[in-house]
Amino acid sequence: PVSLGSASQKLRVNSGGNALEFFTEPTVTSDFVKIIAGTHSGTELNIDNVFTGTYDLYKVYLSDVVVGSDWLAMRARTGGASGSTVTNSEYRYESKMFWRSSSTAGDTGEHGWADAYFRIGWTNSESVKPHTFEFTIPSPNSTSYKFSYYMNNLHFNNTYIGSSVGAGTIDLGEGTQYTGLNFYQNGGNSFSMKYKVYGIKS
Repeated sequence: PVSLGSASQKLRVNSGGNALEFFTEPTVTSDFVKIIAGTHSGTELNIDNVFTGTYDLYKVYLSDVVVGSDWLAMRARTGGASGSTVTNSEYRYESKMFWRSSSTAGDTGEHGWADAYFRIGWTNSESVKPHTFEFTIPSPNSTSYKFSYYMNNLHFNNTYIGSSVGAGTIDLGEGTQYTGLNFYQNGGNSFSMKYKVYGIKS
């Protein structure tokens, strides 16, 4: 007979193939950890308490992003679970948008210095042609670095198809610890999207 194993152990055939034995399954770990995921529909989205000292690199994904008549913006938040949006005019960013219509190709740029937001989207969309965003954010909760990000974006509408890359920083003191993000559409219009935040272990 097989003696009882310990709590949470599993049963298997031994290596000789002639008896049963209990074993402890190895713990599966990952260096790429999902912190939060959800959906949004409304005028403003706050994602709080996702940046901590646990990870030194974060990935933020926005998918199925449908915006109306104006562009999308991002701001940083502080204060953990009860966060507040940073509205200081210290946002600095630049991006490059590449696009193609039926007869014309081009590229345009967006930039801001001493703005109160990062402008991350440029055009409206519909449910069958949503935007997709990917952000890389290093050490937002660190007291040694200023908030910064790198972005990729894919977007369509009935006039053209385009993509963009961009980056930005907030020129506040290094001691500011950022704990979340705020997204809103210029003009206070509604938008919808799915979002995911991942932490990457060092």
